[in-house]
Amino acid sequence: MPTIDYYVTPNEMRTVWLKQLSTSDESALAPVCAAATRYVESYCNRRFFTSTADETKSFDVASRPIMYSVSGYYGFQTFDPRMDIASITTLNLAESTVKATSGTYATISTGDYYLQPSDRPDDWPAQYIALTDEFSGTYNSSAPFTWFSPGYRTVQIVGKFGWNTTSIDSTTFPQEIRTVTAEVAAYLWRSRESGFSNLSGVNEVGIISTPRVLSRWSQDILDRFKRPTSR
Repeated sequence: MPTIDYYVTPNEMRTVWLKQLSTSDESALAPVCAAATRYVESYCNRRFFTSTADETKSFDVASRPIMYSVSGYYGFQTFDPRMDIASITTLNLAESTVKATSGTYATISTGDYYLQPSDRPDDWPAQYIALTDEFSGTYNSSAPFTWFSPGYRTVQIVGKFGWNTTSIDSTTFPQEIRTVTAEVAAYLWRSRESGFSNLSGVNEVGIISTPRVLSRWSQDILDRFKRPTSR
């Protein structure tokens, strides 16, 4: 169950966007608001909230050409978990799949990694982690951990993921996302009245016009918030 079920609530839809509805319609609006919320998340490839407590997630690091190599070790100086990072409490790295399988991780000093990009807009989450090129921590390992080693579950992060807020009323939450979600929810609600048909009409030259799920403004907003699928 998501921490935030809706980016726009059934009550808001009834009182602002679909004023012809009554309080008794809110139970039917709830799954519509949830569907619109998940649509926005899927389009943007990110969730606009984080958990109230730290989560522990393990990640694979895929092998790629042109990898950093020193004394037989190889890897990458940056790592993208393919989800936003609100904060990190603990970063654990393993030298290999074998070490990760046995639970042998090194906890990386906070001075040896950075949440990037450093020039991200205010309130935006980090997208990837960069390791220092000259570590300062002391690690009980044969590897200096200035790179992320390829393998299964070689990166373990304890922290918060997603957008750094737990409330849609927070100033950190991008309010334009709420407006777009309301537009999608209104579209979904009204589509039931037309029997789920997208046919809007046929003009004088026989061209069929169909309604858009998103207005041009809403699509521009979602495109601006769309997270790259990988780095």
